[in-house]
Amino acid sequence: MQKLNQQHEMQVFNQQNAVRIAAAEEVLFAKAKELLEGEAQKALQRGTLQAAADAIARKQLSRLHSILRYRAVEMCAACGSDRYWAWIDATGQLLDATGCQWPYLTQEDRTRYLSWVQITLDERWQCAA
Repeated sequence: MQKLNQQHEMQVFNQQNAVRIAAAEEVLFAKAKELLEGEAQKALQRGTLQAAADAIARKQLSRLHSILRYRAVEMCAACGSDRYWAWIDATGQLLDATGCQWPYLTQEDRTRYLSWVQITLDERWQCAA
């Protein structure tokens, strides 16, 4: 398998899918806000909650993912893991689809990852509620 120019692949994909990407980001920010106003209140410290809220306000999905991803122990211990992991997985899928860190990721792979965002939330978020 040949390595692809991921910077180019990312730019092409993000331009061709800008509307779908924006819609997925909007849903993920809304779900993150639900987590922060719900389960996270009893699981996370005030500073972490504020940092996550700031990332939402600034529309910094990658930063928000990093903040919440590294709080798995606290989130799962305090409130279970289903909705938390659904959000983490869906966000990771979007970041993989729109990023450039995987050297062999094709346009087809990116499209599949983008589709998985909504599928993950549809299947796992609702079941956990």
